[in-house]
Amino acid sequence: MALGPATVVSMMLFVGCGRGDGPALRRVSGAVSYGGMPVTAGSVTFTPDGARHNTGRQGVAPIKDGHFDTRGSRAPGIEGGPMIVQVTGLLDATAKRQFQHKFATELARDGDVILDIDIDPRVAPEVKPIDF
Repeated sequence: MALGPATVVSMMLFVGCGRGDGPALRRVSGAVSYGGMPVTAGSVTFTPDGARHNTGRQGVAPIKDGHFDTRGSRAPGIEGGPMIVQVTGLLDATAKRQFQHKFATELARDGDVILDIDIDPRVAPEVKPIDF
């Protein structure tokens, strides 16, 4: 049985309506530094830690001049609980100094979260960009 265009659109609208019924999303913002120096640019990604029985939406925030905020991003918030946080950053405007670091943490399930991240270069050494 083939579905007509109007049926498909109606089904899409019906499925999309449930988005607002889920758990409230929490804004996460803060500062990111590497060895005490602000990270020039990059991103912070929050993924629910499935190994610790957390599910939900992933959140992401761009880093700009040492600060990040999930509000206004393409994934504007998280539900909280155990998370894997991945920070990918540039340490200068030339993009020749980069790093990536991942760590586990617990974020509040109620209220917005301010998270300041200072990455130790001994734990997350700089990586060389790939030249093509």
